[in-house]
Amino acid sequence: MTRRADVRQPAATVRLSKLASIQDATISLNRRQTSHCVNIIDRLSKDGIPLDGCDSDLIEILEAMARSGSVELHAGHTCDKLILVPCRDDFKLRLDSISLECTWQVSRFAYMHYSDGLLIARSPLADCWLKISDHTVCDILYTARVPSSLPACKPDDYVMHACRMLARAEIIVPCEYSGKPLEAHEEKCRQWDLHDLLFHSLSRLGRTTQKMGGSYAFRGEIDPLPAAKKNPWAGSFYALPRPDIVGLSRVDISLTAAIETRRSIRQHSIVPLSLTQLGEFLFRTVRTRHIVPTAFGELLSRPYANGGGLYEQEFYVTIDACLDCPRGFYYYDGVNHGLCLISGPTADMELLLDEASASAAWMVRPQILITIASRFHRIGWKYRGMAYATQLKNVGAIYQTMYLVATSMNVAGCALGIGNSDRFCRMTGEDYLMEGSVGEFMLGRPL
Repeated sequence: MTRRADVRQPAATVRLSKLASIQDATISLNRRQTSHCVNIIDRLSKDGIPLDGCDSDLIEILEAMARSGSVELHAGHTCDKLILVPCRDDFKLRLDSISLECTWQVSRFAYMHYSDGLLIARSPLADCWLKISDHTVCDILYTARVPSSLPACKPDDYVMHACRMLARAEIIVPCEYSGKPLEAHEEKCRQWDLHDLLFHSLSRLGRTTQKMGGSYAFRGEIDPLPAAKKNPWAGSFYALPRPDIVGLSRVDISLTAAIETRRSIRQHSIVPLSLTQLGEFLFRTVRTRHIVPTAFGELLSRPYANGGGLYEQEFYVTIDACLDCPRGFYYYDGVNHGLCLISGPTADMELLLDEASASAAWMVRPQILITIASRFHRIGWKYRGMAYATQLKNVGAIYQTMYLVATSMNVAGCALGIGNSDRFCRMTGEDYLMEGSVGEFMLGRPL
């Protein structure tokens, strides 16, 4: 068994957060009536309060302030070199002792990025994150890219304070004798990829300090994108047949029947769908019914549910086989209900179909592939912290709508889990940061 060295609690200083005003901190203190509240704000705003020696009442008050974003924890007695920022409402104000005898390594869930002149180190597993403006900490992290012993230092040395803070934020993690981090053996950790866990933690409330929701952060600075995309392929427009929605409502199967019989169908007949069937499917699922001007930009109405009524999606149709329509890559004009030819068959188009087939376990090459694209800034203009998550939820609503309509029409429909966004951008000429594919759905005539 590894013997843990007894390293005494290092000095760490609680200071008023630069993002919090004294008024904010005062409000958070006024909620608690204790004898310690008289000079707390003054101490925090000047030299800070050393964490060592705080009694339980003061710790309780400081924790409440930390959870409200009013205070931060600075390594040792330094100011601004290494700052720990709480990000969870169950945050505990503590720095645990760490072993000097085992090796340590940067966690595979740790990541760094730049913000406002500082390096930010985060882990989606932790209840806090770090602001770094000190090369010593960067040196520690570089050394810990592989299992390494902590730097030789005294228990009350700044370097030890920094190591304990890195461990507290789960940026570095202890390793076992074999050299593997202990987290490598935890099943609950092994089954997460970094990008998935990071996305989950930052797009939900609970582990983030960033603003969330409809903040309209760019209003007055950047114009919102119009509801209807400027169509560069309008010259090749071909109107699609429009179904009789009123008549269909009388003869369609029930919603319950559609839900209960819905299936992902990955086998197609040698006889493809007709252009009339494709037109009916697109009309019933993704056409634009009308555009609504508002003080916050244009909203739309379409058959499927969509976050904020923004309907940031565009739809592209790759036709490999369809009666009355040549093979090619098309843009669906949902306002006028028609297809616009972007290009005939190309190498990228063939590969797009091959990738769709691979996503369907090679069971079928889709006769028709619908690519769902997102005009990212339609929704990013309004929402912060949740914009991309909302777009993926919108794709889920589209999938369900497409499945139910395909079931009602007796069409083989199947949502796909993987697509190639770079290939899409090459085929459309769109900027990767402006519009990209976020979902795919294939259609065909069932056997």
